Amino acid sequence: MKENRPLLLAPSIIDDKFNDWFDGDADYYMNKVAYVKNLKRSIIESAIHSDGSARVQLVSSDNQGLYAILDEFYKITGIPIVINTSLNLKGRPIARSFVEVFDNFERLKPEVLVLDNFLVTRND
Repeated sequence: MKENRPLLLAPSIIDDKFNDWFDGDADYYMNKVAYVKNLKRSIIESAIHSDGSARVQLVSSDNQGLYAILDEFYKITGIPIVINTSLNLKGRPIARSFVEVFDNFERLKPEVLVLDNFLVTRND
C-alpha cells in the first residue's frame, strides 16, 4: 500500500544567494526557518511550506560536492537552489541505508536522486 505522506524537504542554496530568495535567517545545518520572498515562491513552491516558510540549508564552497551541484544548476537555470532531503517520510526515521533510500525513492517517485556520486533517474 503506497503511503500518502509528504516527504520532508528543504531548499539548499548557495550561501551568498540567500538574501536574493529569502527573508529571515538561515544556517549551514537547517536549524532556522526563513520565508521565501513573494516573487520567488512560484519558482520553488515544492521546497516551501504552505505559509511560505522553509528550513533552509546554506551551502558554502567548503562543501565542494553539493556546492558544485548547486553552482552548475544555477548556471543552467538561474536558480541557486536544489531540494535537499534525508529521504524520510513524515513520521518515519531518516533513511540510513541504501535499501531504505531506494524504498523511499520508489514510494515517493521523485524525478531524480543524487546520492553521493550517483545520479539515479526513473525509467517509468
